[in-house]
Order: sequence, then C-alpha cells, then structure tokens
Amino acid sequence: MTLLETKAEQVSRMIGRKFLNLTVPARTELAALLVREFEPMVIEQGRLPLSDGDRTQNAEQAKKILAILKERRSAGVTNVELVKIAQRFGGRIHELRHEQGYKITWKREEGRIYRYFLDPTDW
Repeated sequence: MTLLETKAEQVSRMIGRKFLNLTVPARTELAALLVREFEPMVIEQGRLPLSDGDRTQNAEQAKKILAILKERRSAGVTNVELVKIAQRFGGRIHELRHEQGYKITWKREEGRIYRYFLDPTDW
C-alpha cells in the first residue's frame, strides 16, 4: 500500500466515522476516490514540475552568472552580487557545476559573505 493509499484510507475512516457515519464499503470507496483524485497531484521526488517559462528564466540566470564569473576571473563574485541575479543562485550554481560541467568553488570571506570562483580552465 502506498503512502497516498494509506492516508486516503485514514481520511476516509475519519470522515466516515466522525461526520457521515459511513459503512465500511462506503469508506473503502471513498478512499479509492481520494486516491484517484489526488494521485495526479503527487509530485515525483517532492519537486514541482518546471514550466517552460521557469526553465527559460533559470537558463538565463545561469548564463548571467557564468558571464560574471568569467568576467571577474580570479576576483570572483560574492553571494551578495549573485543574489541580485537570482534569488536561488545556489540552484543555478548547481546546474552550472553538475549539468554543464563547470568547476565553481567558493571561499568564505566573513560572516555570511562568500565569494564564488570559476576555475581558470573555464575562463
């Protein structure tokens, strides 16, 4: 039994007993209905699917981050600057590293300030 099926059974039992006084077969039918209705909403691995607009925006942000990293070379770019390009710049850094193969490192400067660097082989 999946987690969704288990939860649907629990909810149907609770509704059936507490509010509607349903019989066992009716509760079973209600549980099946809940599974049918909610199963399409269960998102694989807990991630929302990205729209084409989101994908385009993410790609544009990653491109801007890569451009500024290349431009700054050994000076690097702080997280304060990167957050102005993308609030979730960490996701874009991850994509650049793991999907596009760029070598990006970081160094903590002080407090919550970090500086990101693109490997010289990628300049």
